[in-house]
Amino acid sequence: MSKTVAEQWCDMLAADGQRQLYSLAGECDNVLMETLHREKRWKRRTELQQEDAAVLAASAGARLTGETQVCYAGCLPGLYRIRAAMAEAAENRDRLLVLGVLPSDSRLSDGPGGCCHAEIVQYPEEAVPTLTEALRRTDTGRGPVLLLIREEVAGMPAGDVICPPRQAIRVQPLRPHPADVAEMASILNKSERTVFLCGGGCEGAREELLLLAQRLQAPVVFTMAGKQVVEGNNELAIGMTGIMGWGAAPAAVMDCGLLVMWGTDFPYPEYLPAHGNVVQVDSDPAALGRRCRLRLAVAGDVREVARELLPLVKRGMNDDFATAMRSLHRRELARSEQYVRNTDDRLPLRPELVTRVVSDHAEPDAVFCVEVGAPMLWCARYLHPSGKQRLTGAFRSGLGESALPMGIGAKSAYPSRQVIAVCTAEGVLRHLNELLTLQREHLSLKILVLQRLLPDSMRIDRAATSAPFSVAEVAAAMGLKAGRIHQAQLIHHAVRSWLAESEASLLEAVVDAHAMSAPPEVMVRGENGQHRLVNRAAGEHFIRIIYGNRRFLR
Repeated sequence: MSKTVAEQWCDMLAADGQRQLYSLAGECDNVLMETLHREKRWKRRTELQQEDAAVLAASAGARLTGETQVCYAGCLPGLYRIRAAMAEAAENRDRLLVLGVLPSDSRLSDGPGGCCHAEIVQYPEEAVPTLTEALRRTDTGRGPVLLLIREEVAGMPAGDVICPPRQAIRVQPLRPHPADVAEMASILNKSERTVFLCGGGCEGAREELLLLAQRLQAPVVFTMAGKQVVEGNNELAIGMTGIMGWGAAPAAVMDCGLLVMWGTDFPYPEYLPAHGNVVQVDSDPAALGRRCRLRLAVAGDVREVARELLPLVKRGMNDDFATAMRSLHRRELARSEQYVRNTDDRLPLRPELVTRVVSDHAEPDAVFCVEVGAPMLWCARYLHPSGKQRLTGAFRSGLGESALPMGIGAKSAYPSRQVIAVCTAEGVLRHLNELLTLQREHLSLKILVLQRLLPDSMRIDRAATSAPFSVAEVAAAMGLKAGRIHQAQLIHHAVRSWLAESEASLLEAVVDAHAMSAPPEVMVRGENGQHRLVNRAAGEHFIRIIYGNRRFLR
C-alpha cells in the first residue's frame, strides 16, 4: 500500500531523528495530526494545549538551539490565534516550520499568513517540493514558514514523487566590504567619547567586541537582547538606555561623540543622539539607517567586522570619558541598590529584591524567559546573566503574556538545564491550561509570578470583603507544587526551596503595588537639543506612586 502525503511529510521531517515536534494535545482530528503523533523518530515531542502557545514554545526552542523546530498548529479556526506568535517569530527570524490543515472549501484570507512566509498545498504533487523549499528557507535562517495543506490532500496517496535526501546547509557569516571596514577604522581612530550599543546580533562576538572596547576605552551600553552577551564580567558595561534605561547608559549615549550600534535595530530613536555621528553594523542590510541618520552603514556579521577592525584600530590614550561614565554608573547603581537592601517585613516586598535573589540563586547555565512589561523592566535592572546563562523573551515584538509557553519550549529544548519563566499573574492566567502540559510532559519548569495586588483591579470578586486572588492556590489545585511569599525576610529560603524542586513549581511573590514599573524619566528631543521630561504619570496616580515610594526619596 502506497504512503499518504502526510506519511511522506513525516519521512522528510523525521528521517534524521534530530527534529523536535511541538504539537497540540487531544484527540487526532485529521490525517496529518494522527500521522505526526504516530511517528516515533522525533527527537522529542511536546504537546501543548493552545495553538499560540505551541508556536511560542517552538520559536523559543528554535531561538535557543539555532536549529529548525517543527510545530503543528491545528486547523481553522484555531489557526487565526497564532498570528501574534508568528509575528514574534518573524521579528527574530526564528528557524520555525509551522504546519496546519485547511478543511475542505475553506479559505485563509489575511490571517496567520499575513506576517510571515506562507504556502498552501492544494494537490498531492505539490507536497514534496513545497516542504523541501520550506525547510531550505528555515534552515538558512530566513525566518519562519507557515505551511498549510488541504485536509483531503493529506490523506491522498503520495504518488511517485521521490523525497530528496536532506542536504546539510552551511550558512557563512556575511563578510563586510573591505572599504567599509577601512572607513570605520578611520572613524574610530579619529573619534573621542565613543560609545558601543550592543544588541542581540552580538551573540558569538563577545570576545572581539570587548577587546575593541578596551582598546578604544569605549563604554558599553546594551539592549535587552544584548544583555546576556556583553554585561557579565565587563568593567566597561554601564547599563541600558531607552524606556528601560538604567545606570549611566542614557547619559553616555546622549553625550557621546560617536555611537557605534552593533547588531541592534534599536526601536527608540528619541533615545539616540541627534548629531548623526552614528555607525551601525548589522547582518541585515534592511536594518541599517532605519532608526536614525548614520555616518556609516556597514552590512556584515558583527563578529567578522570586529575581528577585521582589531588590527586597524589604535589604542586610545584618553580614558577620561570612560572613567567619568563608570563613576556615574557606580553612583546610579548605589542609588538603585536601596530597593534590594530593604528587608523590613513591616513594609511590602519589593520586586527588585525578588529579582535579584532569583538571579543570585539560579544555576550557572540557567535560561530565563522574561515576560514583556513590568517583569522585563525589573529583570533588565536586577537580573544579571553571566557565563552560560541565557535570556530570552518577546523583546522585539513586545508580545505580552508569552513567558510561560516560551519557558516550556526552552525546557523541551534543554531538559537538563534550569529554566525560569518570569511572569505576571495575567501571563499565567492567559495560558493557565499549559500548567497541565508541564505535568503531562514531566517538564520541571520554574515559574516566578510577580503579583502586584492593586485595589480591585486584580480580584475575581470585587466585594470589599473578598480575599486577594492567588495564582499559587490555582496552580496547587491543578496539582502543581506552588508557594506564596510576601515577606522579605523569607525570600532567600523560599527561592532556594522553589529552585530545588525536582518537578515543575511555581512561586508567587506578592510585591509592592506601588513599585514603579515605568522609567523615572523620559527623553524628549526639543528644537534646540535634548532635554528631559519627568514621569508622564499625573493626578491621583502620580501621588500614589510618590507616596508608595516615599521611603526611597532623598
